[in-house]
Amino acid sequence: MYSVILTRGLENIKNEIDMEMNYLLTEHGYAAQELINIMLIGRASSNVTNGDQDMGEGLILHGIHKQSEIGFLTLFEAYEYFVVGDFYKTPKLPIWIVCSESHYSVIFSAEFDILSKKKKVFDLVYYDELARQEDDIVLTVKMG
Repeated sequence: MYSVILTRGLENIKNEIDMEMNYLLTEHGYAAQELINIMLIGRASSNVTNGDQDMGEGLILHGIHKQSEIGFLTLFEAYEYFVVGDFYKTPKLPIWIVCSESHYSVIFSAEFDILSKKKKVFDLVYYDELARQEDDIVLTVKMG
């Protein structure tokens, strides 16, 4: 974390975060969205939407400005707390960081060309370090 912060620079991070009272760690010591975004896209954007959103009265909510290499998904979108933009939902590589209520896990495909080939059926592996199962979960996805 220190390496990421020092590489990006404290001034850059302060300028990229939406509100002065936002921090890189939350009150429970979890990684805030700004920290996750620095690690995934190199910017401390506070949001996961495509682009910035002008809320009026000088409030700009900073989002994701281009397709990311690695994606981001969150259970909080199902709760309608977030809207994850397509720049995160459709990454260049078939790898997605998944945010649940209390921790992060990852979904990925061992076939890195599945997105470019637009395959209709492919396997995704769900890995969760905190899961009680000994094996990873393999999901077969059928598109279309």
